[in-house]
Amino acid sequence: PDPDFDENRCGTVATNFTSADVLAGLLTNAETGIEWVAGIDHPTFSWDKWHISADYTAVNEAIAAAEKFDKALYSNYADVEAAINAVDRTKSKAEQSEVDAMADAITAAVKALTYKDADYTKVDAAIEKANALNENDYRDFSAVKAALDAVVRDKNITEQDEVDAMAKAIEDAIN
Repeated sequence: PDPDFDENRCGTVATNFTSADVLAGLLTNAETGIEWVAGIDHPTFSWDKWHISADYTAVNEAIAAAEKFDKALYSNYADVEAAINAVDRTKSKAEQSEVDAMADAITAAVKALTYKDADYTKVDAAIEKANALNENDYRDFSAVKAALDAVVRDKNITEQDEVDAMAKAIEDAIN
C-alpha cells in the first residue's frame, strides 16, 4: 500500500445509487445553481425531465375512486380493472401526458360502469306457474292478470327487491 494514501479523502461506496444518502451527498456538495433531485434510477438535475418520474397523483386518485365501487354490481367492471392494469409506472416527467391519459382511461371506465341486470328467476317461475293455470277455472282471475301486467323487465341489480316483490305479488295473487 501507498504510505501517502489517505482513505479518509475517498468517497463513500454507493451500492444503491438511488439511496437518500447519495442524493444527500450530491446536495451537500452541489455547485451554486445546481439542484439535484431523486431520479427514476439515479439522482439527476432538476431540469432533467427524462430521468425524473412522472406525477402519478391523478392515476392514484382515479384508482382509489374506482376501488370504492362494488365490482360485483357491475356488468363491465372488468373494463375498469383493465384500465388499472394498463398503468405503466415507469414513465418519466417528459411522458406526463401518457400518465395523464392513464388516469383519464380509468376515470372514463368508471363513468361507463353499468349495473348488472336484476335476477328475474323468481318472477319467471311465478309467471310460469300462473300461465299453467286455466283462468276459466276461477271466479276472479283479475288479480293474477294485474300482477302479471305489473312486471317490468328493465330493473337492475340495485332494484332486486322490487323484482322480488313482483314475484311475490304474482304468487300472492295465485294463492
